[in-house]
Amino acid sequence: MGIKELEENIRHEEKLAEEFYKISNSLKKNNLSASDKNLDSIKNQITIINNSLPSLLDEITLIKKLPGGKQAENKMVKVEYNKPSIEGAEMTSIVIREEDKKDFVKSASLMGSFIKTLKDLFPQEERIKGSFIAKISSKLFYETSNSIVKKGYFKKLNMDLRKANIKFLLNTYLSIMMFFVLISLFVGCFIFVLLLFINFSASPPFISVASGGLFMRIVQTFWIVLALPIITFLAFYLYPSSEASSISKKIDQELPFVVINMSAIAASEIEPSKMFQIIARSGDEHPYTKAEFEKVLNYINIYGYDVTSALKASAEKTSSESLRELFTGLSNSITSGTNLANFLDKRAETLLFNYKMEREQYTKLAETFMNIYISIVIAAPLVLMLTFFLMSMGGLGTMNIGLDMISLLIVLVVGLVNVFFIIFLQIKQPTY
Repeated sequence: MGIKELEENIRHEEKLAEEFYKISNSLKKNNLSASDKNLDSIKNQITIINNSLPSLLDEITLIKKLPGGKQAENKMVKVEYNKPSIEGAEMTSIVIREEDKKDFVKSASLMGSFIKTLKDLFPQEERIKGSFIAKISSKLFYETSNSIVKKGYFKKLNMDLRKANIKFLLNTYLSIMMFFVLISLFVGCFIFVLLLFINFSASPPFISVASGGLFMRIVQTFWIVLALPIITFLAFYLYPSSEASSISKKIDQELPFVVINMSAIAASEIEPSKMFQIIARSGDEHPYTKAEFEKVLNYINIYGYDVTSALKASAEKTSSESLRELFTGLSNSITSGTNLANFLDKRAETLLFNYKMEREQYTKLAETFMNIYISIVIAAPLVLMLTFFLMSMGGLGTMNIGLDMISLLIVLVVGLVNVFFIIFLQIKQPTY
């Protein structure tokens, strides 16, 4: 027992005090009440940990103590348990007096049941059930991924997960990533062995070392063993960022119409948090913006934040720059007492103007590509066919290509160009 245990106990006390504040604030904001027994379970844990501090302080000394005496009277034990929390349980270890262990475990259990009941009161909070893959991955790699998270690595990936609304904690996502990297390593080894010993040049293929020797085959195919895990890792690492970018574009398309609705609601001088609640429960008309508004409501209803703090926290975790500016502007307007209806009216005008400009740019882009399409797909094949025909008639052609072959090539090229144009216009086309 020493300084490390003392630090862990104090840190745990701080977390429990923060949890008590969040729960109390959440109950107050939602006009709910809880029995004294439920809230006292948190206070009791804080008291028990606090009672252990003097004994832990006595342990911190440069002089070795003799056995017996006060040290024997206050026997300390280490307790490891899953600390219940609104934000999710986490494995924690603390040091308390042995006589308080039973009471502490009972209080922690009661707190866990109370938090579970509290979460069920808020249907807008979305929680993901652990998938089969997530459970297997966590069993295999949870300790490794948890140690990586504690060291502060992959902070950008964690932020991308939140912006992409992927309902996995960072350590769970890292566990899944490691699991699939391991699978890809085995697949890479299998393909490596397959290419190493099967001679595909033979008819039919048979198991043997192909010409050139075993060493040359190893040099030529060993890259597969490394390439597959690296590609898998990069795919998992880049996917949240790509998904966040896609969600950002869809939010920007929805936002002008959402802000118009917010402006109409704010004109009735309704309380700001109710405004977000109305938009969030208005159906699936604006699904991507609705998900961001639910984050704000969760910060208010579940974590006990006030409206301005919830807006600032949500602004940091949204993928859309326009929505981030809206949340920040709303927070500043509420703090300064500015009329929200006027603020939202001006913001709606700006967003709608940008939306119209984007539509006009897309229309001009479509017109430009229509002219290019006509030139490439209609005019160019006719000119090319006529040129080849005149060259073959005059005996000037160096290639002996018949008219049927020329027609086939032109049809293939026209088909590929059509596919390219369709894909490009589909990518560039706004959602609305």
